[in-house]
Amino acid sequence: MNMLSHPSDPRTLATINRGPKKALARLLDIALKKDQIWPGYQPIIDMRSGEVAGFEVLARWSDPDEGEISPSAFIGPLERLGLIDRLSDTLLEKACAEASLWPGTFFLAFNLSPQQLSNKNLPSHIEKIVRRTEFPLARVEMEVTEGALISDIDQAHKALRDLDALGVRIAIDDFGTGYSNLERLESFPFRKLKIDRRFVCSIDTDQAKRRIAASIIGLGQNLGISVVAEGVETKEEENTLKAFGCDFGQGWLYGRALHAKDAKELASTSSSPVGRPSWASSPFQRLLQLEALYRLAPAGLCFVDLEFRHVRANERFASMHGLTPSELEGKSIYDVMDEPMARRSEELLTASLTSDRIFEEQYRFHGRDMAVFNSRVADTDGSVIGYSVVAIDVTDKVDAQRLLAMREEHIRRVLELNPDICWSTGPDGIFDYISPTNEDLPTDTMRDRINRWFGKIHPEDQPEVVGKWFDWIPCEQPYSAEFRVLDSRGAVGSAERHCPNLMSMETLVAGTG
Repeated sequence: MNMLSHPSDPRTLATINRGPKKALARLLDIALKKDQIWPGYQPIIDMRSGEVAGFEVLARWSDPDEGEISPSAFIGPLERLGLIDRLSDTLLEKACAEASLWPGTFFLAFNLSPQQLSNKNLPSHIEKIVRRTEFPLARVEMEVTEGALISDIDQAHKALRDLDALGVRIAIDDFGTGYSNLERLESFPFRKLKIDRRFVCSIDTDQAKRRIAASIIGLGQNLGISVVAEGVETKEEENTLKAFGCDFGQGWLYGRALHAKDAKELASTSSSPVGRPSWASSPFQRLLQLEALYRLAPAGLCFVDLEFRHVRANERFASMHGLTPSELEGKSIYDVMDEPMARRSEELLTASLTSDRIFEEQYRFHGRDMAVFNSRVADTDGSVIGYSVVAIDVTDKVDAQRLLAMREEHIRRVLELNPDICWSTGPDGIFDYISPTNEDLPTDTMRDRINRWFGKIHPEDQPEVVGKWFDWIPCEQPYSAEFRVLDSRGAVGSAERHCPNLMSMETLVAGTG
């Protein structure tokens, strides 16, 4: 329900507020006949597509001489004096007749008062009016407030059930502000739930409102009920609601109540929301997905709060500390790690508070090597609420690295003690390794060592040695070449190079010289 405040003529307001029923009825009839009271179409937007899903039809009273009269000024008196049916019928028929000529598959939503719900003929009366306009009954919605249900529960239940059977979708308006309970929400045929504007205003900065809205959205979607957020005024509010999986939005961000001409233009962009199942993920659906991820993930997962307590952990993470998840949850990092390790962990967690990067550290728990990654977790308003921690068992990798290092060290020592010079090339025949010599310097690169060795070959022999080498590569036979080299005194001698083709040419060529 959306109401706007406008300046009004005091004489007209006096008739509305204090005049007798006959005077108000006459004033109402004149306004309706002269189209001074008209249906205003406020757009309702599909939050996923950004398209117009429908319109809520609101009563607008425009006096040509006296200005706009706020709905809050005349709806109450009309209900109190039993004149609301006349206004509602006119709005229903006029709006449906106008909208029946527009393109699109949008819906029209109308408000029902407690007085109307008490009418036993309400369902057939609404059906008769709508069918007369040829607007599809399945695209009509009726909104009721929670308070409208309590005067006569049985009659309201029957009326709404009968409307639902006709194909009219029922929405509960201003949810969270009245007397509803979960039993009533489940027993009535509600197809849509509208979050009251007070829970939407500043939702992007108010954590309490976010929790309430998220709960209502999750409740609606778990019951199979579409959810509309009323009073959306900023993109920040819209983004927060979209993140929670809200289906539809309504408010001044998308537009105020429009005249038929302007609404018709918007209708051409409407989507097809009627009866469409919602695929948006509610907070509760995401919680179930998170539970499955925690249970099945091949890594340890944990959420740590700002006090460095383990709030939620899976089996793999807890077993890293030799505990079950229930035993670990609630314990501080200082309860399960030794002092130096816990201080280092706190240091990295604290560093992530002001950084978007992922921090990594390696720890050893109970004989296992673990790579631990942590990053901050922020609420939708950007405030940090804790840390996400992922632990991966890298024991096998670390053991392999240690073994490889040992082997490399062994090979290095063997090569250093070997009087021969060992060398290797890539598949293209280009030298990429030569074993250390007593002439190497600590600052030498591999290329420096290779260049120094080839620099010892007599310049006249180099073309023949290189040419024979590249000619030999495809033949996969032992390779031999003689060439003159400079000895340690600078004298020219000779050396014979042999390549026994220890490995396939596609991987590595090795030889001695």
